[in-house]
Amino acid sequence: MKALETALYTKLNNDTTLKTFIPGGVHNTVADAPSGAYLVFQKVVTTPVGYTYRSLEGESYLYQFRIIAKGHSKAGILDALAQVRALLNLTTLTVTGRTFWRTTWESDMPDVVELDSDSVPLLQVGATYRIEMGA
Repeated sequence: MKALETALYTKLNNDTTLKTFIPGGVHNTVADAPSGAYLVFQKVVTTPVGYTYRSLEGESYLYQFRIIAKGHSKAGILDALAQVRALLNLTTLTVTGRTFWRTTWESDMPDVVELDSDSVPLLQVGATYRIEMGA
């Protein structure tokens, strides 16, 4: 949903503390050659919250957020992940055209380390969040 992704991008991109940890920016697709650590978010699944006889009452979205950086230390990207949690867990979003209910942290995701094409470790940490809204 475009309005939800716009609200998420705005909330994350406007936070100056988060920006200090991710100079490569906030993206909803994988960034092309970012400078420094960056954040990527994307929808995993949408499910109905409930129905009345003929209409949908609401929807639940599961989103994943990953912080990605080159290097040998996860300290900075773990700080960024903690800031994402502070920004999203049990806070409000302004989603145009929808009734926002809540955002909750669901779980952390497995940390990932792999060698990049230049043989430098590419580190990833992440978490999933559930976002619920009225139809």
